[in-house]
Amino acid sequence: MNASVPAILAAVALSPTTQYPVVAHLGSVPVRAAVQRNAWGSCPSHTLILDQKGLTGAKRAALLALPTVAKEAQPALKIRGARVIGHRHTRRSGDIMPTRRSCWGTPFKRSALVQIFLPAERTSPDIRGNPWFYVARTPKAWVVWDQVH
Repeated sequence: MNASVPAILAAVALSPTTQYPVVAHLGSVPVRAAVQRNAWGSCPSHTLILDQKGLTGAKRAALLALPTVAKEAQPALKIRGARVIGHRHTRRSGDIMPTRRSCWGTPFKRSALVQIFLPAERTSPDIRGNPWFYVARTPKAWVVWDQVH
């Protein structure tokens, strides 16, 4: 019976209904993001359609969540001078789909892709210096819910 407890806890931790913790606020709206690397990809529920104002909010939410997200990378990302160099609606053709296939529907269609440039990481041998994040708006929060790999 003890062996099943970790499996149950892992399933609950990665459940689509599990909310990410609040890592910042954009005005009065909480910004939620994964604080453990293995928690990426849990789909946000009740995502809202993003208009142009929503795309700008997604950009700002990604930057606000970056300090917390950067700590989870191994080694931690150097975020000094970070800036958004691209943000747009997701597209079914041409975009890398989210980690979890169950998120390929509404959460994906109603999210923004936000690309952040990290000048301090530009000499890195991989693409650590230009991470892309899926960001969605729910009725209660902004959610940075997956990183494009």
